[in-house]
Amino acid sequence: MDTFSMFLIISRKRESNFCYGLGFTFEKKVFKNQQANNIDDIMRVIIPVLPQKEGLIISQHFGRAPEFAIFEIPEIEKPKEVFKNTVPPTMKEHSGRGRLVLEMLLSKIFDAIITKEMGPGAFYEFKNRGIKIYQSNDRTPKDALKKLLSGELTELTAPNE
Repeated sequence: MDTFSMFLIISRKRESNFCYGLGFTFEKKVFKNQQANNIDDIMRVIIPVLPQKEGLIISQHFGRAPEFAIFEIPEIEKPKEVFKNTVPPTMKEHSGRGRLVLEMLLSKIFDAIITKEMGPGAFYEFKNRGIKIYQSNDRTPKDALKKLLSGELTELTAPNE
């Protein structure tokens, strides 16, 4: 068994949210394999979204997105799951709002995030857990995921908000 397969098996068995992410060399292997043969070929990506008549668009502000979508790559046409941001939008930043959004997201299992912007609190929390964060200025999740698959998205190395 190669390192790639071993990592995916470990990540699929995790019961808590401390074993995240794929190394860059591993990602290329997943992205080139556009046809998933089994569960080990799937990468789960969270994207903050706004529901619109024409479909989902990527939210400008990560923590204030009204919904989040989980895509299981290689499927990019429709999300596996869309869930509401349950933290009240009226809650102030300094009253623990960011921490509640993080806890809500960390209750899900995912390998990476695609976002337009992310502040330092969320950025460092996800990075410390090994979660890859990619920056995209695309309007739709589908466009951003196509770029992720082709290796065109840049991984954030610092907060950009």
